Amino acid sequence: MAEQGKYDEAISRYREALRIRADYADAHYNLGNALSKVGKVQEAIEHHKAALRITPHDVKIRSKLGILLAGQRNYLV
Repeated sequence: MAEQGKYDEAISRYREALRIRADYADAHYNLGNALSKVGKVQEAIEHHKAALRITPHDVKIRSKLGILLAGQRNYLV
């Protein structure tokens, strides 16, 4: 879905996946990516943080979270 630019549908599906399994790191990561594409950056950051809590050594999650945080003016707060 997200690969095709259907972000709203992708967001809905990732949310459903997380409703079923809240500890699904990939769903948090993918939801965060889709949310960032529709301008919901703060919520995207929260999902990337959740994914990182589940898989703390995942480099792709750390990298994406860093990119999102760097785009925020108050990321040090």
